Amino acid sequence: MEIVTFSPEAESDRDLNASLSLDIIAIHGLNGNQLNTWTEPKSKNLWLRDFLPKDLQASRVMAFGYNATAAFDHSVAGIRDHARSLLGALLEKRDKSFALVIAEQEIPYKQIYNSTLGVIFFGTPHQGSSIANYATTITHNLLILANKPNAELLESLRTGSPVLKQLNDDWKTHHERRPYEIVSFYETRTMKGLRGLIVEKTSALLTPPSEVPTYEEQIPVGATHRDMCRFATPNDKTYKAVVQKIKRIQQGCEVKATHEFYVVPHSASLHFTGRNDIREQLNDSLLSYRTSKSQQRFVLYGLGGSGKTQVSLKFAEDNRESFWGIFWIDASSEETAKEGFANLARACKQEESVESVKAWLSRKKHWLLILDNVDNPDLDVSAFFPSQERGAILITTRNPDLRSYGTGTGNASSHCVDKLCLEDAVALLLKTAAIKDLQGENVRKVAERIVNDLGGLALAIIQAGAVIRQGICSLDEFCDLYPKQKREVLESGRSISSIEFYQYSVFTTWEISIKKIEEISDEYARLGLELLRIFSFMHFDGIRKDIFKSAIENSLSATDVPGFKGSLLARLMPEKWDGLLWGKAMKLLLAFSLITTSHSGLISMHPLVHLWSRERMSVSERSDTWKTTMATLSMSVTDFPADEDQRKRHLLLPHIDSLLEHDNRQYVASVPDDLGEEYRAVLKFHLAYGEGWQFQKALRIVQAHLKSKESILNPKDECYTSLRYLVGLDLHCLHRFRASIETLEPLIKELPESSHYSLVLPTVATLGGCYNCLKEYRTSLNLCKEVMERFGDCFKNEVPEILSIYLVMGGALSGLKRPKEALTWSTKAVLGFQKLYGMAHSRTSAAMGYLARNYQALNDIEKACDWQEKCVKTMRECLGTNHPTTIVQEDLLMYYAAQRSRNILSRKKVLGRRKAYLDQLSKQVGDKHFRTLVCQARLAQDYLFCASFKKAMLMQEICVETMIQEFGQDDERTAEVIAQLATTKRWIKIRKVLYWWLPDGLLK
Repeated sequence: MEIVTFSPEAESDRDLNASLSLDIIAIHGLNGNQLNTWTEPKSKNLWLRDFLPKDLQASRVMAFGYNATAAFDHSVAGIRDHARSLLGALLEKRDKSFALVIAEQEIPYKQIYNSTLGVIFFGTPHQGSSIANYATTITHNLLILANKPNAELLESLRTGSPVLKQLNDDWKTHHERRPYEIVSFYETRTMKGLRGLIVEKTSALLTPPSEVPTYEEQIPVGATHRDMCRFATPNDKTYKAVVQKIKRIQQGCEVKATHEFYVVPHSASLHFTGRNDIREQLNDSLLSYRTSKSQQRFVLYGLGGSGKTQVSLKFAEDNRESFWGIFWIDASSEETAKEGFANLARACKQEESVESVKAWLSRKKHWLLILDNVDNPDLDVSAFFPSQERGAILITTRNPDLRSYGTGTGNASSHCVDKLCLEDAVALLLKTAAIKDLQGENVRKVAERIVNDLGGLALAIIQAGAVIRQGICSLDEFCDLYPKQKREVLESGRSISSIEFYQYSVFTTWEISIKKIEEISDEYARLGLELLRIFSFMHFDGIRKDIFKSAIENSLSATDVPGFKGSLLARLMPEKWDGLLWGKAMKLLLAFSLITTSHSGLISMHPLVHLWSRERMSVSERSDTWKTTMATLSMSVTDFPADEDQRKRHLLLPHIDSLLEHDNRQYVASVPDDLGEEYRAVLKFHLAYGEGWQFQKALRIVQAHLKSKESILNPKDECYTSLRYLVGLDLHCLHRFRASIETLEPLIKELPESSHYSLVLPTVATLGGCYNCLKEYRTSLNLCKEVMERFGDCFKNEVPEILSIYLVMGGALSGLKRPKEALTWSTKAVLGFQKLYGMAHSRTSAAMGYLARNYQALNDIEKACDWQEKCVKTMRECLGTNHPTTIVQEDLLMYYAAQRSRNILSRKKVLGRRKAYLDQLSKQVGDKHFRTLVCQARLAQDYLFCASFKKAMLMQEICVETMIQEFGQDDERTAEVIAQLATTKRWIKIRKVLYWWLPDGLLK
């Protein structure tokens, strides 16, 4: 007994075997063998060897041979013994098997059981054969004469055989636990010399004649029992059918035993109904990634609320075991997508960046990446695609233009998720409404009327079902209530001109839910409605309970926060956080499907619900809710410098973005009573943006707030002067140093001495930093000395503002070629920050970076590298490896390291890392940011040092062009890069002179 492999021929080639995605093994019947059974006698074509490998190139094709001479043989092996022989041979091959009942029951063969996908039967006598009855009788007499043992195998195939009956019963039980794809071919022609078929149709099929086949595909073959599995050409009708069925079975291959990751934050609705056409299309398109040589992508597009996300969730759940990993990303914006990749990285213990996750997936097989809500037309979704050779990607979007990202042609790569068909829509409504009489004629008529009124939109139908399920109204009553409520919405006078008409049915359904919640007199209902309004100004996904809990807890010790303390949330929880009240409010919103929660407790709203919740308010309601949301977000965080506080502020950024996106300045306070609270909120939001290197947003929010208060505040008011300082600070961070100086120089003269800690010292530090960056070191040093003389007593206390001035002085002295004095002040600053915050803090780490620069100015590169390494290590711990500050400091470390080892080999090692840092900075802060340009200029210098002159020149030319656009041609930083470009061009000319005899192609 053995297995013969027809394809691939090179069985020992490990790489080739690893590329195979399917194993096919053929098992012959009685009196057959592993070659002749499958060989057409005239043409001598063995289709397993000659045809099948060409049609299924990623497959291994094998045949099992066993002792099939049923009579006149000493072997007493029965069906089960042959099955065990097959399993043993397969175990040696470490591949698949069809002796499934035994494989399931016996532990050594479990891997074969887990890997098997389907079975194709050719005239298999499941119920026995009448021919076997006749043969057994004749054989029995002959065996007595020949003194041979009874042929157990032939005995087992008699009609009514107890062995066969037991095996069929076992198979039935097994198949119920683990269904397979089953295809049964049955003969329709008798063999010459016989009156009947070798295997009758009723015996060749697993499904009894009285039952409808649900799991078995039954195919007649116009051939005899012997010829039904022999094919002369690949054009044979039966052969084509066999290939087609194998390809279908192949869908679902290989990953059941290797599933590892399921990073999907949501679950499909328990009431999910229909969409069979889309689900079939998804199966055909995305489950074929294993046999395809390229990445498979599919796009679901259509209007919001049509069920795109739910279809994706259902596909993920149904095919969880068909992929090694399934990963979900909210791609509604670039920020949420990056955060989604970060979450994915944390769950899978990878580096927290989009590129690292993409690279990780590119090295894996059998994964599904779902990019949900790709609705922003300015978002380049292809930037989130891993390698184009592996895996599958499912995109959901409202934008039909994204169909171009699908693979395949026409409908094979995308599907418009439109309204549900009438049957599915009715079924969904009755399910979600928990109506038991699903087939009642009257019930279905009323349901049809409702779903037609709702436009067949899945989300609207689910909402309507929730209204009925909650006992708010009956099915019949809904038909009366809906039109009345619809008219009220349309005639209410609220601004809905910007909303498409197709959304009205959804909005009306939600209005009914709101009205019913308003009828509940309990506090939790009032809180639920208030929270729904607040949610509508936050980002619709990733809303955390901790935001509201922290806001309550922080407000208990706050005094001057009338906006927040006047909110319903604060009034209902005046003394402490009330988790029970919160839970009841959330449960009510969940009951009406107005929100959803993830497994981790994150709250989400469908984007349409999010829009509707805001649009349904009057202008005054929106203004009040906007202020309440601003006060809540502000109160949920502090402005403390601790790294943990920074992380909390970072988590608020999507919600701050959403809040400010919906601020058209009609909501901003115009009365002095609210200015203090709004001012503090602006400061915290500004701080969060600055810590995230989103300086342009930070500048925008301050400038907008400053403009709105010009007519209200006194120019000498501390709030007003603080905002002016922040404008200067943001300009400094954007490396617009001259503009920063023009803002801060007049301010420093106007500031009163009493504001030294809060404004004068930070202003001096920022202004001095601008002078240093413009190489006006003497002006910077004089400014620092002046402020030290002016506030001499204050400098006895080492507070952060004073330590920052020490760092500025160190930079100025270093620029003036007084490195030892600079070292003294920088060391003093490091020790001061260490005393205030400890070594493991980002501010201490930043000071270490300044100290490293001073050692570099002293040409003590070893100590410069040592301190810079400490700086980088602390930055990684405090801010993470992907924070722009960390990347910039790592780039500096490479710069120092290159100076320490001035040889081509070490510089070439730096090239790859510098390229990676440049890519990271470009993605994090943009191609035009000064730090990106600095990194680009350094990479060009690395190329120059490694004698790659043309690469260096090309990069420097791009850098010069960008710097001229951003900072002007007269800027010293631009001039420095122009000088570097001139040096590179000179070297190119020198090489051409020296190596004139070499072709240009050899001169890099």
